[in-house]
Amino acid sequence: MSCAEFLALDDVVKPKVVYWAVGYNSEGKPKEAVVDVEATERLIPAIVTACQAAPKQSFWDKLKGEVKKIL
Repeated sequence: MSCAEFLALDDVVKPKVVYWAVGYNSEGKPKEAVVDVEATERLIPAIVTACQAAPKQSFWDKLKGEVKKIL
């Protein structure tokens, strides 16, 4: 998924995509059974801002970068 594709999603869907993506590692297996909702809520605007700056880049790459900063 590109950042442009992520940004095109409805604002109601974006948090769900972020929750799902944070819960999975690169092998497609769940990392943890519990997601830190508060920290993930801080991720959403950070990812939107990062994706707006580089819409052609990978959503996953931006997510990984922001997760390292926030989580």
